[in-house]
Amino acid sequence: MKVVQLENPDLLFAQFESLSYQIKQLEKHLQPKEPTKLMTRQEVAEFLSIALVTVSDWTKKGILKSYKYGNRVYFKRSEVEAGLIAIETSKNRKQ
Repeated sequence: MKVVQLENPDLLFAQFESLSYQIKQLEKHLQPKEPTKLMTRQEVAEFLSIALVTVSDWTKKGILKSYKYGNRVYFKRSEVEAGLIAIETSKNRKQ
C-alpha cells in the first residue's frame, strides 16, 4: 500500500475554508445567547402584576425558584417566565 501526499494549494485552501466555517459554527453554539437577567422580588411582583406576598407564596410552593446572595433574594427572569407559563397551563387544565 502506497500513501501519496498531494500538495495542491486549491485543496489546502478548501480544507482551510471548511475548517474556518466549522469553527465559526462551533463558536455560535458555545457563546451564551444573552446573559442571565436577575430580578429582585419587587421586580418580579411588578413584572407579574402580583403582590410581594404572592411572590413569597409561589417561592415556597416551588412555582418560582429563588437565589439568595447575602441578605438579598433574586430570581432568574427566564425561570420567572417559565413559572408563569406553568401557572397559565395549570389554570387552563382546571377549567
